[in-house]
Amino acid sequence: MRHYRGKMDGWIVANEVTDPEEADRHGFRKNVPWYQTIGPGYIAESFHIAKRQDPKALRIINEFGFETVNEWGDRPGPRRRAYLKAIDRLLDQNVPLQAVGIQGHLLADDFGRRFNEKAYRSFLKEIADRDLPILITELDVLDTGLPKNPKRRDRMVADVYRRYLDVTLDERAVKVVVAFGLTDRYTWLDEDQPRPDGAHRRPLAFNRRMGPKRAYYAISHAFRHAPKRKRLWKLDKRR
Repeated sequence: MRHYRGKMDGWIVANEVTDPEEADRHGFRKNVPWYQTIGPGYIAESFHIAKRQDPKALRIINEFGFETVNEWGDRPGPRRRAYLKAIDRLLDQNVPLQAVGIQGHLLADDFGRRFNEKAYRSFLKEIADRDLPILITELDVLDTGLPKNPKRRDRMVADVYRRYLDVTLDERAVKVVVAFGLTDRYTWLDEDQPRPDGAHRRPLAFNRRMGPKRAYYAISHAFRHAPKRKRLWKLDKRR
């Protein structure tokens, strides 16, 4: 942080540090080496260090798993409650946390049933009610369970983006959306979670030749029709 001081708009200071299962009473994961060796205060201390080292950059906590029941059966409700509990603990301690990150790795298979729009809107509002801006930090779509045919799959992936962003961008506290990559040529999903049928993953807005896909147009449409909001970087930084 000292090396890049003044050059970054923001830092994800704490990433994937909450959990509904392996957690302490404040929602923080206990099954990580930093918690076990430094102690539960390591997250708060990280934010204080970040403020000292690069005071003008936004300080963010970031987490995954809030949209749908995932492939391991984890349900989003308990994960949301653990995250909110952890955020409240940090705020109660006057930790200089300034924004909340939601990764946004979306599971396309049966998304319409898995994604509870009303509950997700409520979750975003709960964060907004804490006077914290929201960043979608790692948006992509896992196409497991979708047809191998690329045209059919692209239509279904685009529909997932549309459904998700129509709900998410309705919340004015959502200030930033960052894709977890631009082109299907370079995606972590091909490396970490290859499709059983051997087909390349198609999770992003541009195809392997950098041509726009249906997902690109779904994302663009969502942005064009989203409610207007203040820019994040001009918000009064009160913490």
